[in-house]
Amino acid sequence: MTAEAKRLRELEVWIGWIRLTAVVWAVVEVGLVAHDYPQGYEAWAWTTTAVLAVGAVVLFVLARRERTQRGWQVLGLAAVVFDAAVIYAYLAIYSFEQGIPTRALIYLVVIEAAVRFGIRGGLVLPVASAPLLVLLEWSRADRFPPTEFDVRHVTVPFGIQLITGLIVGGLVVQLRREARIAGERAAEAEQLRDAIGRHADRSASSRARRARRFRSTAWHSSSPRANVPA
Repeated sequence: MTAEAKRLRELEVWIGWIRLTAVVWAVVEVGLVAHDYPQGYEAWAWTTTAVLAVGAVVLFVLARRERTQRGWQVLGLAAVVFDAAVIYAYLAIYSFEQGIPTRALIYLVVIEAAVRFGIRGGLVLPVASAPLLVLLEWSRADRFPPTEFDVRHVTVPFGIQLITGLIVGGLVVQLRREARIAGERAAEAEQLRDAIGRHADRSASSRARRARRFRSTAWHSSSPRANVPA
């Protein structure tokens, strides 16, 4: 397994644990915190929570298996799409609530995309999901008061998503660059250490050969036969 594949695997497992924790949070919110559901909305909330639970388990199991670097990238992309779909489903269901910051959930998936894919993820996801914000606001205005389409319910979340994605994505890119530089320096230090070790071994071997020649010369010089005059 390459270093990049190992990093992607560790990231997938970490996010998998967070997703499993989110299941518990969703159960508490749907069952204990939220109330005054319009007819049929609570059933949709529980259905979405069940989908989240099943998907969280499946993705966690997949994150524990071995795969290539390309396989981890595909799995990461699928996980982001799944998380975005679940979050936007919750936004549609709880659009009947006024003054509840449910729309803040969309920032979580932007952070996830930026952590996984850097600046690209932080930019692409807000742009790709902007039509969903328009659709959600249109649906809310058609069903619940205030009945006017409020463009700020689209522009403000979109702008925050974009800025959040750029900040987090930029930090991720910087951290990866620094980690790569640190790895390269560590490799250079290891190569230098090996070169010094080889040089030391050659020097020691050379000194040993000179010492043997010196002892051999000294022995021949001190030999009685060597002292007999011709």
